[in-house]
This record gives sequence, structure tokens and C-alpha cells, in this order.
Amino acid sequence: MRKPLIVFGVSKPNVYSYAKILGAIEQDSTINELFEIRVIRKNPYRPPFYSLMMKKMDLRNRPYVIIMFSVLSAQFPNFQKAMSSEIPKIREINKNLITIAGGWHVTGSPVEALDCGVDFCILGESEYILGKLLNIIGCSFPKGNLKSVKNSLKDMLNQNELNHLAFKHLDRIYLRDIRKNIEDSTHFVVLDDYIPYSEKYRVFAPIEISRGCPFRCKFCQTGSYWKYMRHASVDCIVKWVKHAVEIKYDRVWFLSSNSFAYGSKNGTGTNPSLVKRLLKEVKAIPDLDEIYFGTFPSEVRPEYVTPEMIDAIKEYISNEYFSIGAQSASDRLLRSINRGHCFADVENATDILTEYGYGVDIDFIFGLPGETKSDIDKTIDFFKEILKSPKKILIHTHKFMPL
Repeated sequence: MRKPLIVFGVSKPNVYSYAKILGAIEQDSTINELFEIRVIRKNPYRPPFYSLMMKKMDLRNRPYVIIMFSVLSAQFPNFQKAMSSEIPKIREINKNLITIAGGWHVTGSPVEALDCGVDFCILGESEYILGKLLNIIGCSFPKGNLKSVKNSLKDMLNQNELNHLAFKHLDRIYLRDIRKNIEDSTHFVVLDDYIPYSEKYRVFAPIEISRGCPFRCKFCQTGSYWKYMRHASVDCIVKWVKHAVEIKYDRVWFLSSNSFAYGSKNGTGTNPSLVKRLLKEVKAIPDLDEIYFGTFPSEVRPEYVTPEMIDAIKEYISNEYFSIGAQSASDRLLRSINRGHCFADVENATDILTEYGYGVDIDFIFGLPGETKSDIDKTIDFFKEILKSPKKILIHTHKFMPL
């Protein structure tokens, strides 16, 4: 009989998560010894994904099969359909099917995911806990069944040996997540401990330089779940950018909730000298042609834009625009959603960046909780002003959806 199989369906909306997850799996020798890992570059919430699994992966001759899901809120309705219509077809072929789900929606609403029939929910950061779970399944499952695995996990949860996991067992939900509102960095993944992308499975994404956010905007889980902001070290970032260039990548983007906070204590200020050191060392990598910093997906909070920071980075970056998160032109709404800045900060950031010759891409969200017609009118009035302005300003609008 062939090895147990783990299947990832990697589509564009989830590629950042899967790059980190598969990077962590790539460096875990035990998981690679226990399992065969397959990556399907199709949307796992659509039938063709499952048709390909059934045709190509010899599911009958596996002791068990694990399907991984990373679920955003916009994907949840299709995830529900897949769990109710497609997963049973796979289970007919191999009754020992295990489903594991993570991602923002599952983190925020694990019971809802469990009610869809998911076996295990990963809450928040997945690098460590997913590796731990797969090792437990891989070592335990051949000796028993899924119930025995869950029984072992239940005991570990009760003894505080395992956290950030939710599952159902004997009609009871077991859920332990100690990270909410915890600021102590010892409770979080250390970014330097994990590869930021997967060369083996060919899943690449922008290099993550920071994780977490000290702010607690009401439309976003990041600040309430990972209030402690951590940074990858300059040496580690440079190491992985250099390796990406060696395998023929010639441009680099970075991933951060606020790139100008890189290197600051808990993301509450700026550290221009360290940002400059980072970009200078990245710029020195041979055959790297372009560096993008402060653009999607490493946007900038407006109050962090200062002449000192722009002076520190302008020599090294390739971007012509910076991405600024404004969310609304209404100070009342910004206070209501706990944004932590006022609209004057947005205007000030725009002035600074355009004075340096950069364009500005400003994000706004319509439909935020508590938004009134007056709030919308203030934002529209700002749009009208922009239309008359000679400055290079782009408006990027979103419809509210919880993050």
C-alpha cells in the first residue's frame, strides 16, 4: 500500500498562506517521511479539484487521505458546498478521509467550520501546530483510527500540551486558543524558524517581514488575534531573497500589515535605520532587478509616513506608488472602528509622498459597521477633490467583509 496522502488545493486567494505552510512542511523531515504531499493548483472549492483527485491520486490504495483547506470569509459558502457535496464522494473511495481547515474564517468561527464536518480546525498561525498535528496523526493513525487520534489530542489539550486547535469528539467540541489578546511574544511563531515559501512544492509568495498588528481595527482579526507584532531578522530575509534569486526570481515584494513599522518595538513606531539596512542588503544581491516596499501586500499606515522614512528607503526601492490604508474620510467612523489615526494623517501622508514624486494608492472600505450616509458623503467629497488634483493618486475601494 502507498503512503498516506496529504492534498493541498492552492489557488490565488490563498497562496500567501500556503507558501508559508508548505515551506514549514518542506523543512519537517518526519512529515516528508510519513506522507506523500501533493499540490493541486486548482480551487479546492470547485468540483474539478475533486475530479482530478479521484482520477490521478490512487486514493483507494492509501491507508488514509488528508485534505487541507485555507478558508477566507468570501470562500466559506463554497467551502460549505464542497464539504457537503464533494467530500462525501472522496470518502466513498477512501473511508479514512481526514479534513483539516485553517485560515481567517476558520480562526474566527471554528465551530461553524466543525459543523460543516471538518475534522480539525487550526486556529491562527499554522506552521507549528499543523506540523505537530500531522506528526501525531502520522504516528498514531496506523495503530488505531481517527477516534483514537482525537482521544490522544483531547488528553493533550486537557494537559495544556497542545493549543490553537479545535475538533469534535464524541459529540463534544474541544477548543483551546490561548493567543487572543496575549502580547507576550513567547506565545507566537518565530518567523526566522520557518522557510517563507516552498521551493520543493513550487509555491512562492512575497517574503513576510512582519506578522501581527498592535492596532485593533474592528473590521480585522489581525490586531485582536496577534496583537504582538514580530519581525523576521534582516539576515533571515536577505538569506531567503538571495535563495529566491538563485532559483531565477528577479523581483521581490514583501508581506506586512504595515511595512514602515518593520523593526520597531511591537510595531508601534518606526525604525528607519533598520529598514534602510534591510533594503540596502537586499539591493546588494546580484541579479535582483526590482524591490517593492510599501506597496501591496506591504501597505503602510498613514501616520507612519515621514520624510525620514522616505529618505531612508528611496535609494533602494523600485515602486512608483505607495499603498496607504485610509478606510474612510470620516473621522467619526475612523474612531468608531478603532482605526487609530485620523483622516488628516492620510492627507499628510499623501502630501509627503507626492512631494517626493511618488504616487499614492489609497484604500477605502464602504459598508463598515456603523457607517452612515454622512460618513459616505465625506469619503465621496474627498474623491471629488482628488479628481481635481494634479497629484498621482489612485483610489482603491473595497466592500466591507470581515478580515
